[in-house]
Amino acid sequence: RSDTSDQIRFHGRLETTALRELLRRSAVAAVSSRYHENMPLAVLEAFAAGIPVVVSALGGLPELIDPDVDGVVVPPNDSASLGSNLARLIGAPDLAFAMGRKARAKAERLYTADGHVDRLADLYSEAAARHGATGHA
Repeated sequence: RSDTSDQIRFHGRLETTALRELLRRSAVAAVSSRYHENMPLAVLEAFAAGIPVVVSALGGLPELIDPDVDGVVVPPNDSASLGSNLARLIGAPDLAFAMGRKARAKAERLYTADGHVDRLADLYSEAAARHGATGHA
């Protein structure tokens, strides 16, 4: 395995313009949270940029990823697994690119404003049908 330590950087919080530029140049993103997060914007931003994401198996993070399709899920607090999966994608740019395309397609399908409103309308329609038009249970 080649050493990728010079290709992995932890940037912390960035302004929007700097973040977009960084994502444009990135092969993969990591959301290695130690906390139970629901739906972090970092994953959605990476997907929108066509970047696969390696996430910790905590909270809602695993639900956002289709493993080895648009990202990778690793055990929490497992730096070896995080590092090896980042290195795997950095070392296989064709794989990272293909996963990134699928991540972008998922973002376009599931995480646009229109898509969100459509899903909410479907949920409300389904709930209304289950509980009758009056809304009484």
